[in-house]
Parts: sequence; C-alpha cells; structure tokens
Amino acid sequence: MISQVPPETATGWVTAMDVRDGTVRWKYHADAPILANTTVFTGSLKGDFIVLDANSGKELYRRAMDAGVGGGMVTYRLHGREYVAVETGGVSKFFGGTAPATFTVFALE
Repeated sequence: MISQVPPETATGWVTAMDVRDGTVRWKYHADAPILANTTVFTGSLKGDFIVLDANSGKELYRRAMDAGVGGGMVTYRLHGREYVAVETGGVSKFFGGTAPATFTVFALE
C-alpha cells in the first residue's frame, strides 16, 4: 500500500546534478511540494514563484502568487527579450487546490 504525506506537512526538494558524472551540485529545500524545470525556475504549492541560481542553488527571487504553482513554466524569447510564463491554480484538490488555472508572465532582465 502506498501512503502519502498529508499536504499540510509535505515538503519539496530541487536537486541540481552534474550530468557528466552524476554528482550533486546543490540542493534546495522548500516548505511545500515544488515543481521544477531545467531552467531552475520553480514554484511551491503554497503559491511561491522562486528563481534559483543554477550554479549554487541560492534563491535569487521569490514572489507570492495568487494560488499554488502547480503547472510547469515556459520560457521564451520575443523581439530579443526573454520571458517566463508561470501557471498557478489548477492544483490537485489533494494539495488544497481550488483556484482556476492562471498564467502570469515575467519579463527577464
């Protein structure tokens, strides 16, 4: 039988690994389950959008969003400027999700 950690006590991790030799470069521990992609833009189900330094794991930016960050992030370039779109809401009810899905787009400097 599989048992899950209750949402109110669940935590999350981002682990950066060197693909050449499999060594762990750094780890980031969050106080809520998180999703991450290869660009190290991440978010928590408590509603934080987080940007981590890819070399050190240092938190560079954090912003409280209107709902849990439960979907992926998309980065893109348009007219020479880079952007990241963050999906919030639409999170499983197991993790307390009740908000509709919303996208917020950030321009990167």
